[in-house]
Amino acid sequence: MNQRSFFLIAGLQLTTAFFIAVRVLQEIFLANPNFLTDITLSPLIMTVLAATGMALIQFYSWFSEQRLFIMLNGLFCLVGLTCAALKVGGLFTWILVFTGLGILLLLGIEIFLNRYLRKAAVLLLLLNALFIVMLQVDWHVFSVTRAHLNFQIISVVWQDQALLFQAAKYLGIENRQIFSDLLLLLLIGPFFGLLVSFFKSQIDVKQFRIQALAVSILLLLVHYGEFDLVCRNTSMAEYVSLRISSGIIPLPLHPVLRANEKLQSVLQNPKKVNPDRCYSPAAIEIRPNHIEKIVLVGIESLRYDAFAELMTNTRLHSESGRLLVNHYSNSNISLSSFFSLLHSNFPVNLMFSSRRYEKSRLELNAESAGYATWLIKPELIGSAAPEIWGHNRIIDKVEKPWETTPRVFERTLELLRQPGRSMILTYVFNTHFNYYYPPQFEKHKPVCPDETNIFTMWPSPENVTKIRNRYYNSVLYLDHCLNEFLKQLKEEALDQKTLIVIFGDHGQSLRETGCLGHGTGASVLQYRVPFIVIGPGVDPQVIDYPTSHFNALSEALKPAGFTINSPFSALDGNYPVLALEESVSGRILVIQKDYINIFDLTSEFQLRWIAMVNLSYAISPELVQTWYQNTEKLASAIDRDMTFISSNLQ
Repeated sequence: MNQRSFFLIAGLQLTTAFFIAVRVLQEIFLANPNFLTDITLSPLIMTVLAATGMALIQFYSWFSEQRLFIMLNGLFCLVGLTCAALKVGGLFTWILVFTGLGILLLLGIEIFLNRYLRKAAVLLLLLNALFIVMLQVDWHVFSVTRAHLNFQIISVVWQDQALLFQAAKYLGIENRQIFSDLLLLLLIGPFFGLLVSFFKSQIDVKQFRIQALAVSILLLLVHYGEFDLVCRNTSMAEYVSLRISSGIIPLPLHPVLRANEKLQSVLQNPKKVNPDRCYSPAAIEIRPNHIEKIVLVGIESLRYDAFAELMTNTRLHSESGRLLVNHYSNSNISLSSFFSLLHSNFPVNLMFSSRRYEKSRLELNAESAGYATWLIKPELIGSAAPEIWGHNRIIDKVEKPWETTPRVFERTLELLRQPGRSMILTYVFNTHFNYYYPPQFEKHKPVCPDETNIFTMWPSPENVTKIRNRYYNSVLYLDHCLNEFLKQLKEEALDQKTLIVIFGDHGQSLRETGCLGHGTGASVLQYRVPFIVIGPGVDPQVIDYPTSHFNALSEALKPAGFTINSPFSALDGNYPVLALEESVSGRILVIQKDYINIFDLTSEFQLRWIAMVNLSYAISPELVQTWYQNTEKLASAIDRDMTFISSNLQ
């Protein structure tokens, strides 16, 4: 590969990446537009223009590469300084200029290596192409879910290959557009590079020198030093939104926050978390009694408000038992929420831990007490179901996804009719996206087809309405199936010896505050779930104080003779609630009555404060006025919540 084509291809690939990054920024700042967010030219058009400019530079040798990079870096810095001085553009402009400088530095490094390590050229271009793919996918993921693409999401999707293949199976027009755009962005660089090489294969310019890289790095640092100057003109709401949206990438503190000595002291002296404490097992004793059967009905993505508004039959059944109306899952994805419930602990970074395969003390003790443990789940998705329970599994193959719900209840009844003690985990899936139900339950309209992959739908108001209606219909169908199951229990008098526990594994967002699905943000809708206990010895009771998966089974299984001492039992009954936010690995939430504090864990297991949001995962004017404009109060809240986490996880 000659130097001319390499310069053009690498430059175009990185330029393309830059404009895709601008699209990501536009999504972040969508609610706070400024003149730069009004850029309407597509990355394709910008790339063609960039290709034309770069081709002219090379054809006519207007600049040596060294001069070119120093001039372009200087131009970017001048733009940044001008915008800062004129108070134009704000934080968006700062990030745009900083990203542009970074892209130029990357290109300079690539040209330098191509001069002296030619074999690295192809590898560098492949890495650039991978960068483009990552940014393009991230832009779409973020626009739909408000969660950035990260290793955690990739790991979950890759392990759950059934969902991946299902998404690829239904390629509607929006999907085809995504793939065609991506293909075009990847091919345009090599196309122009080969075209230029065809007309002129040699370029007579000075060698790229280390001085050019040094100047580029210096100018990059100069612009980084402008952060305070630019950020002073940025509203706190805009800044905090970006701080959350930056994912695992640290963003410097806003100057207003940095000015408070107490807050600085709190953030510079972070508390630590002990991962072994997070996985502490519960102490369990079992004295079997007349209750021979226990059924744990774990329902995917069932949020409390949907239960309260739509599940009229199940609510009637709950009146004869215990209903927890202010109950929280300790995670917003299935794997860690089920683990938390069955182990009574707080599984930080479970996705990357070998402990995810551990059997719970609950199951081991139940088996020792003579209970057979069963898992009944549909064979519809891969590892998202609670794989950590039950030596015996009954897996059903069905033609339609919604058929799994009555089928798992039928198989549960079959087991309940058999003699002997058994503890059954019945996993119900139809309320998981794409939200499944038979045609006669399509009460809420319009809806998208059930084969639609909702994560590739553009989140327009019309599409969001269709997705919400699908979810509501799936909840109506779930209510019908649960009602039939509970009625059948009574008809066969199985309810006299069976304890039923019904719960949502986690909640669900339906784009109310920008999030869609679950594992996509710190909205309380992804955590608050119904929890119901029905059976012999369970007195009618409505519990409205805060409860969580940590200790849910310790109370629920008492009528069956189970005594469960959770390592986190002291956390029940009051605020705050401790939870995991799985859109970013190692993200811990402290859910208070009127706000949520977000923390990340560093590689040394130290807590790093990210932001405070309201219960809807938003930066409301009331939140800004109450907390961010009162930095002393904010510092006290962060210190208190950080201490709360550390004291319970040390």
